[in-house]
Amino acid sequence: MLFYFLRSKKLQFFSWLERFTGSSNWKIKITLLSIVLSLFFAFPSYQTYRAGKFDDKWDAVTTQISAPFQQRDYSAQSHFSKLAFRLTVPVIANVLHLQRLGCFVIDYLFFILMFYLLLLLSFQITQDRIAATLITFGFAFMFVGNVLVSDVRALFDCAAFALMLLVMVNRNFFLIILFALLAFFTDERALITSSLIALWFMVRDSKEQLTLKFNSSFIALVCSWIFYFILRYLLGFYFGLKTESGWTMDFAKQLDCLFFGLWTGLEGFWIPVVVALILLCLKRNFILLSGIIASMLVVLAVAFAVIDITRSIAYIFPVIFISLHIIQKTESLHFVRNIALLTFIVCLFPTYYTDGGGTLWFFYPLPMRIIGIFAH
Repeated sequence: MLFYFLRSKKLQFFSWLERFTGSSNWKIKITLLSIVLSLFFAFPSYQTYRAGKFDDKWDAVTTQISAPFQQRDYSAQSHFSKLAFRLTVPVIANVLHLQRLGCFVIDYLFFILMFYLLLLLSFQITQDRIAATLITFGFAFMFVGNVLVSDVRALFDCAAFALMLLVMVNRNFFLIILFALLAFFTDERALITSSLIALWFMVRDSKEQLTLKFNSSFIALVCSWIFYFILRYLLGFYFGLKTESGWTMDFAKQLDCLFFGLWTGLEGFWIPVVVALILLCLKRNFILLSGIIASMLVVLAVAFAVIDITRSIAYIFPVIFISLHIIQKTESLHFVRNIALLTFIVCLFPTYYTDGGGTLWFFYPLPMRIIGIFAH
């Protein structure tokens, strides 16, 4: 009896989604609704920002905006020592003569673009409005879609995520290079994760066989890697820019954060990832399977060597779209929709942020932020 009740509710929900996405402007509607959901259930703590808690981080970024190519001396163990080559947002702000408020505007513009690209890429893969909508709604309830809460600390992960998505949706050789370089110079985690984007390029045009093929998009990404290291060398040679090599935490000290840290990186989106890996095993496609696992392990190793565990793991989100592609090519539309629905439901679990100090941060929804303002 319970099974038939749940099935009927699922069919009613799918019917509503079909009507809601039936118009020609459905992508705009879903993008805006996803943004509203994200901000309602995980709203940035601007009162904490105004209280000056993040002033040291914003002061470092403001100083970098004033002279982006000037080297500054920070402690090797500090976050600020890693900023030298994270130039994308500071250079944009410098060119446009923006300060803190302008950086927040840039972040929100990237935030809007990010959700549109998440929907666009999901639809390109699934070719189904219902599945694409559920996937996008899922992102609205996990760290990638709630990244503005973290970015209030002047981290600009939102820009990095949006630029990575611009790389993934593109087929233009030169735009791939441009957007990839901008992503790499936003945060080095984008460079580390780009191995997954390389796999995406090699597999996105494949049929049911899911064979890896070298193509112009892959070559463009390889060129972006080469150009990045050349530019990084030149910036170091002519301007003296450098980053300190010291880790902020030891891996052994963070083992108690292992499982919850893994969970908070992707939350419900581990479901399509695990399903896709199982399907690759069943199809004995060990080349693609090994490539995905190896790329993920590199990112996970880096994530547990630094303090910001959740945000570092979240950078592997391109594997979600590789996984959706695998599922879409091997299973029925009914199965794809069910996976998307299950992912969305699991993502409704509140967003938490794990750092290497063993601290868990709960991303408060907007009503709790408002209550907090009056409570203080």
